[in-house]
Amino acid sequence: MGYKKAGRGRSNNAVGDAFERVILAESAPLVDRRQAEVFKVPSPGERVGVPKKVHAMVQRIHSGNFVARQAKRVWVDFAGTIWGPGRAVHFEAKSTDSATSCSWTMLEDHQRATLERQARAGAVVFLYVQRRGLPFRQPRYLFPVDPGAVESRDGKTFPGIIGGVTGRDGLPYQSIKWALADERGYRLAPTQNWFDKLEELELL
Repeated sequence: MGYKKAGRGRSNNAVGDAFERVILAESAPLVDRRQAEVFKVPSPGERVGVPKKVHAMVQRIHSGNFVARQAKRVWVDFAGTIWGPGRAVHFEAKSTDSATSCSWTMLEDHQRATLERQARAGAVVFLYVQRRGLPFRQPRYLFPVDPGAVESRDGKTFPGIIGGVTGRDGLPYQSIKWALADERGYRLAPTQNWFDKLEELELL
């Protein structure tokens, strides 16, 4: 792995970690208000030897005889329960500096499949996106997954987004332009959290 690529990876991880901390902070008051309780899904790890190169997160303990690294296949980022009805909630959190749109391709195939299955099972499921690269602000978007709309193009399956955002062929978009996302009301106000947005969209 080159130094530049490794540097970009560390930078992206730092940004992702910061967004996850924001989500945990905005979710904490929901417990006191008895609205929802969510937790960060732990990344699965595996015990390995001491290889010459480890391309994943590495933690050395004591003399370095033990190395644990993050497994590649990770479930969705957050899971929990909505108070009252007791519905499960699952969502994936992503940060992007794309100037044009948000794309489902930011997720791995197994992550998209997990969101789709959970939505079909009746859970509240969404993609939570932080848009970077704008001066003085990093707007957030919530894209709810539609269990009844699945897109298959180029051999890939993409969940649909509630709100009828479709292309000319009637299938959901693989990506959605920021302007259209603003128009459809997927953008959060600065004072909103994800629960507030779900209520506004009448999805609870």
